[in-house]
Amino acid sequence: MTLVKIIAQILVPIFLIILVSTVSASENDTFTEVLLVIKNDEIIAFSALKSNWVSIKLRQYEAVISSQSKGNVAVVFTSDHILGFSVFTNFWNTESLRLKEKLVEIQVDGNVETVVTNQRIFGFSAHSGRWIEAD
Repeated sequence: MTLVKIIAQILVPIFLIILVSTVSASENDTFTEVLLVIKNDEIIAFSALKSNWVSIKLRQYEAVISSQSKGNVAVVFTSDHILGFSVFTNFWNTESLRLKEKLVEIQVDGNVETVVTNQRIFGFSAHSGRWIEAD
């Protein structure tokens, strides 16, 4: 076996591993297209896609419990509402909470978000900009 063949047998698999790792990482990357700013009486989302700010007023005594944003969506859970923002629709969509409804978990991943409460489960799509309650 020649030296060139030995080096090729060693380097080609290493190159392929590096190439596959690079492709896999770039496919999973999610670019953040929305930025949240939470003020005392207002929640403001900046949409990088639309290059503008969209705000929604909170009710008096309404408090933000939790918030997250990633990719094309943002979610805010308050004492009264679940708010979802989509950079595609450039609009806040809200769901009112029921009496004694509390946050259990929020998951945000690129184009979708889920909110689990002690009473219901909601899904939000960046493409439709709407909350859908699980049956």
